[in-house]
Amino acid sequence: MSNTSMSGPMRGRAKPAPRRLGNRGAMGAAFAIGATVLLGMGALATEAGVWLNTRRNAQDAADAAAYAGLVRLSLTDATAATAAATQVATRNGFTDTGALANAGDTRVVVQTGLWQNSTFTSPAPSGSSANAVRVDINQVQRIGLTQLISRTAPIAWGGAIAALEVGGPACTLSIPPATTSSQVQGRTNIAGSTTVNAPNCIIASNMEGSKSINVQGSAVNSVTAAALRASGQCYNCEDVPSGNVPGGYTSGATQTPNPYSALDAWTMPTFGNGNNNYPCVDPLYVDSNNTFVSSQSQASTIYLAAYNTIGAQSQSITYRTGNGNSTRTFNITNTSYVATCTNISLSGQTLVLKPGTYFFNNASLSMSNGTITCDGCTPGGAGVTLVFTGSNSNSVGNLQITGGNFTLIAPGTATNANPADFMGTVIYRDDLARVSNSANDTMIITGNSTSTLFGAVYSPTAEVRLVGMTGMNQTTAGNCIAVVAAEITFSGNSGANIDACESNGTRVARTRYVRFVL
Repeated sequence: MSNTSMSGPMRGRAKPAPRRLGNRGAMGAAFAIGATVLLGMGALATEAGVWLNTRRNAQDAADAAAYAGLVRLSLTDATAATAAATQVATRNGFTDTGALANAGDTRVVVQTGLWQNSTFTSPAPSGSSANAVRVDINQVQRIGLTQLISRTAPIAWGGAIAALEVGGPACTLSIPPATTSSQVQGRTNIAGSTTVNAPNCIIASNMEGSKSINVQGSAVNSVTAAALRASGQCYNCEDVPSGNVPGGYTSGATQTPNPYSALDAWTMPTFGNGNNNYPCVDPLYVDSNNTFVSSQSQASTIYLAAYNTIGAQSQSITYRTGNGNSTRTFNITNTSYVATCTNISLSGQTLVLKPGTYFFNNASLSMSNGTITCDGCTPGGAGVTLVFTGSNSNSVGNLQITGGNFTLIAPGTATNANPADFMGTVIYRDDLARVSNSANDTMIITGNSTSTLFGAVYSPTAEVRLVGMTGMNQTTAGNCIAVVAAEITFSGNSGANIDACESNGTRVARTRYVRFVL
């Protein structure tokens, strides 16, 4: 018999603790919430990238549209500018739908107005011209998984204001006439062995299309200007040494405003026979003995009638006749315009001009040899304006100086100009004139070291040919040769300088450039 004894507790594996039944459900819920957040954040990051890209595209489109609209505004009007800007926005993927209700809806708003003192005002206030275009593009974006976070669809925005800023002065500006011809289209020509010297000013052309500024042949190496600026193509300008044009060259530039456009709307007097016409006054011809003669060929000195509202400067000429001395007063002061209605051709004679406005009606002035004086003329003060007009487009007179010496100085104040519209203008050919560069219609000005031209030359329908203008006699006030014409051709050793223009009453063309102000 055996005895079995047991003491202490029973030994074996410990009993496991009871399970917490809620842990697995809590972890699942936490994972679900975390996954949703992570998924939403991922979706947000992805879609935010899409929105950001659309925002950039909208900004690029707004910039391009504002620029295009502004260029069109400089050429035409607000309606055309709005159409151009809207079209560019469409081409860049943003077509105006008229509302912002649903995903993909787009609003393209184009405004023209005035940018001044860092403020955009649309429309431009009365009396001001629009100089800026604003484009705003808004597009409702699509939302996907980001709806888990927000149901509000974001709107991508792009906006820009492009404004025209005043640039540098232009000594010459070619402008397309209202009706172009095969010869006269608004081009600036620098061809052949021509040397052009205009280091302090810009050579500009408003002609659109090919060869707006046309530099040809060896002229590419002999052009000196502050810059070359063409609204169309600046042809061969890349071959001009950069040191010759510090401001570079531009093709497709914005239009340069015509500072003399007001003369196009000026009511030209009519001259000749007729109850309502102003009088034609015959020139006075005298020989070397100051004796009256009957023809230009016999004369050594020629005097013309002028319109002058300053009575103290009326032109009175004393000359000899068969019966003794006689005095003739040309100016009909304060009461009437007068005109020369017969061609004046100088081939050794002296033409004496005194301050006033000289109208040539159906008549031209030419000089192959001789002298033109401007007695009593001073830059910034009293001066002369030669106005060429006619009874119809085919009879408008012209100026052609191919030799001799001349002094022509424009009136420098409104008081001295007759009328005030001609302040600063030394030569004006009526825009009535036909658009042609025929021999009779091309204005030719040939300069030399003993000649002076001070003021603006304006010929809105015909070519102006500048020959040998470099080295012309400088006045005590400085130089001022500013030319605006339907075609400009530099020939020989030519150039222009406008340093003394604005300080002495002559307006100059100033280029404009596009600047984004927003």
